[in-house]
Amino acid sequence: MRNGICILLFLFFLPQLFGQSFSGNHAAALAFSGTDISYSGAWYGQNNPSLLAQVNGTSIGYSYYNRYLIPALGSHSIYGTFPLFGNWGCSVNYFGTKAYNESSFTVSYGRKIFHWLDAGITMRSQRMSMEAIAEESYTIAGDIGIIIKPTESISAGIHLVNPNSSGYGNPGKDHLPAELSIGLAWSEKEDFYLAAEFHWVDYSDVSLSLGAEYWILRSLALRAGLKTGTITGYSYGLAYIFYKLTLSLGFEQHTCLGMSSAITLYYKFSAHEN
Repeated sequence: MRNGICILLFLFFLPQLFGQSFSGNHAAALAFSGTDISYSGAWYGQNNPSLLAQVNGTSIGYSYYNRYLIPALGSHSIYGTFPLFGNWGCSVNYFGTKAYNESSFTVSYGRKIFHWLDAGITMRSQRMSMEAIAEESYTIAGDIGIIIKPTESISAGIHLVNPNSSGYGNPGKDHLPAELSIGLAWSEKEDFYLAAEFHWVDYSDVSLSLGAEYWILRSLALRAGLKTGTITGYSYGLAYIFYKLTLSLGFEQHTCLGMSSAITLYYKFSAHEN
């Protein structure tokens, strides 16, 4: 009976599984259950572009996200940042198999507007391929984001993805959803991060996520999260820093569909300031 229910749920979630937004690629995002809208410790091309305003120096990273431990639902991301009149970021992402896959290339820019306000923008070129019907489609989408910091420890973030609801091919075909995230975070450097985030898909389906990070050592952090809504589950993970290299692991347990995992390697070309 339980297996039958899981199969039905898998089919119900199938459009979401293959409507890939790459949003869970970073292990920190997975471990936080997605509450990374104001998290300055990780930018990976798909989260709030205004976070780039807080990036210090040049960096490069790689992430592998294995959704529900199914290789066909795995995705890879390579991303990097560099300073130039603010901070720039680029990422290359690939999801799927030869039979069905999606890939994207993003260019993002973020900078500090005032001491209490950061802003950023992302432009994304995305491609979808289905081998069975020999179809390839392309689209251009964009993100905008801001972070407001009323105090040194409190920050509020807003991230709007694909606001014009662009899609592959003809208008209305293979629709890519508009997504809105609003979050609030409380953090203390070298200590902890607590966050709550609301997420809307096409301005209707809403979910709430909670996330936390605690640095038990200067080089070791523990992470956890909880998500409610269309996809419900809990998550956890850790981060370990060795000189300029950070290793992050993230795991998320869906209440029925099972476990997802992510691993991220991040190298900063100047010493970490945690």
